Order: sequence, then C-alpha cells, then structure tokens
Amino acid sequence: MSKKKRLTNIDANIDKGSRLTDTRQKGLFKFCIERCLDNRYSFAKLKPEAIKMLDKFIADTVGREMTISQVESEFLRKKGKVSEKEVIAGVERDVFHLGKGRNKFRIFGYYNEDGYFVIHRIDPKHRYHKE
Repeated sequence: MSKKKRLTNIDANIDKGSRLTDTRQKGLFKFCIERCLDNRYSFAKLKPEAIKMLDKFIADTVGREMTISQVESEFLRKKGKVSEKEVIAGVERDVFHLGKGRNKFRIFGYYNEDGYFVIHRIDPKHRYHKE
C-alpha cells in the first residue's frame, strides 16, 4: 500500500507573523494574548472610554463572526506602512495596525502560527508613532 504524499503543507509555508495565505483568510477572525502587552500600551493604561472602544472592536469583529479577510478589509490600516517589522520575544514579526475610519483607536498585533491575531499593543489615541 502506498501513502499519498501531500504536495503542500499550508502551516509550514506561513512565515512567522506574516499575513495569512488566501486559504487561511477564509477562516474566522480570532484574537488572543500570548504574552504581556507592551507596558506603555496595556490594559492598565486604558481609561473607561478606551475600554468601550476595545469592547466595540470585539463586537464588530468576533461578535459579527467576520473572516480574517473581512477584518483586514474593514479594519487594516492601509495609510503609510501596512505592517512593520518588530522583534517580539526574540522573533521578528510583521505587526499590523487595526482600527476603523478616522477613529484614532488602534490595536497592534501579528498573526501567530495558529491563525490568531495576537494583540501586542492597545493604543487608544494612536500615539505610538508619535513618540
């Protein structure tokens, strides 16, 4: 009996932190927190208004059962750089900015190997690039 060989292994072809391949983007958008957030942009720094904006982001994405493609289409910041390289826990990642419209509220993160958007920084007033 011969074993069938797989021509590709989607998981093995994904670069750490890069955008997901088209076949994976059809999956539901999920996010997680794998490690402590950037100290200057963590939950401890959030004011009540920012917590409401985070809750709205969750309702607008996960709550609406959006796919990764839909979230990137609606929330991915495309002005300037779409992503930037950042070393996080010793691994170089493509960090993406998610936000909506002219609202300054931003969530920074990257995609992990399991297809989750890992939140790295919550920036309610989009001050990160102004420092």
